Amino acid sequence: MRRRTLAAAFLLSGLLLSGPALAQSFPRRPVRLIVPFPAGGPTDVIGRLLAERLSARWGQPVIVDNRPGAGTVIGTHALVQAAPDGHTLAVAISALTVNPALRTDMPFDTLRDVAPVTRLANTHIALVANAQSGLTSLAQALDFARSTPGGLAYASPGIGTLTHMAGELLARLSGAPLVHVPYPGSGPALNDVLGGRVPLMFDVWHSIQPHVLAGTLRVLGTGSSTPVPGHPDLPRIAETFPGFEATSVFGLIAPGATPLELRQTIAAATAASLAEPAVAARLAALGMQPMVAGPDEYAAFIVADIARWRDAMR
Repeated sequence: MRRRTLAAAFLLSGLLLSGPALAQSFPRRPVRLIVPFPAGGPTDVIGRLLAERLSARWGQPVIVDNRPGAGTVIGTHALVQAAPDGHTLAVAISALTVNPALRTDMPFDTLRDVAPVTRLANTHIALVANAQSGLTSLAQALDFARSTPGGLAYASPGIGTLTHMAGELLARLSGAPLVHVPYPGSGPALNDVLGGRVPLMFDVWHSIQPHVLAGTLRVLGTGSSTPVPGHPDLPRIAETFPGFEATSVFGLIAPGATPLELRQTIAAATAASLAEPAVAARLAALGMQPMVAGPDEYAAFIVADIARWRDAMR
């Protein structure tokens, strides 16, 4: 009888430590931040920057855990299997909304098993060519793809990523045969484009900017209908194919059952970290624009963006 009473007491104490109580006591131990890509890529950069600032703010280590593969599915699957107590978080990219629109083999339900915490930032993407490839414009590259048996290859950080879908969208709008070559992350894909093994790649601006400025990569078109800050003369794909729009969105997510109050607490700390002048300057240098939105706003964006990509896939 005493054993059952103690067990009931422990269960009750666990239930009480939820919602506001859990938020007030957070964090009680080191926090794991899953990055669904290898070290060195754009998602890893923003993840490590955020981990550093949250560690200082919380007085607990925030440890980056790189889990690349399957277009972010491996990393996100590791997240949804964790305890919903805020001590496991993950950086999300646009693949969070592209994957459920594209794939039928997902090991989790994005809308049920993932709890939005906050948006982090937006960044431009662009289609680039190896400067030694001889491709100097979007029209020339598409004409070359049409005249080349088997089409023209483009690299991406993985199946279901925004940059993969940008290539598919361009292929559909242009009618040019573009062949997708997936990699386990932006870094390996970019290395092969720079090495001349793959001629084209869609990637986020901050990854390709140093190589564009160095003259080793050439921008054939940017993915947004608005210009890249500081580079208004870069051609935009939408100028040739109206309706083309692809902008990378970074966010922070938690396991599905994580209480709203706790997610709001984490979102507030994240927003304060991103507002620090040094962090804002670092993001701007990387071509990223802070775009903070709390759990409810981020959830609404996820629902709408899944619907948008489902329409595009149809």
